[in-house]
Amino acid sequence: MRFFAVVIFFAGVLACAVLAITLTSSSGAPQEAAGAAIALAIVTIPYCMGRSIQMWKESRRQMIIEDILLEIRQERARTRNLA
Repeated sequence: MRFFAVVIFFAGVLACAVLAITLTSSSGAPQEAAGAAIALAIVTIPYCMGRSIQMWKESRRQMIIEDILLEIRQERARTRNLA
C-alpha cells in the first residue's frame, strides 16, 4: 500500500500545480473548469485504485479470520461431544 500512498501524494502535488497553472493562465471560466476537472481526475483516479486494493485486502484478511474462527468453533464442538 505504500506504493499507492506515494503515488497519491505525488498526484496531489501534480494536481495542485495543474490547478495553479490553469487558474493563472486561463482566459475564461470554461478553461478554468476544464483545468479543475483535470486536476481532480489526477488525484481521484489513483486514490480510487489504491482504496479499492486496500478494501480488497481487508476483505480477504477478514475472510481468513472468519475461516480460522469457524475452524476453532468446530474443533471446540468436536471436543465437547467427545467429553
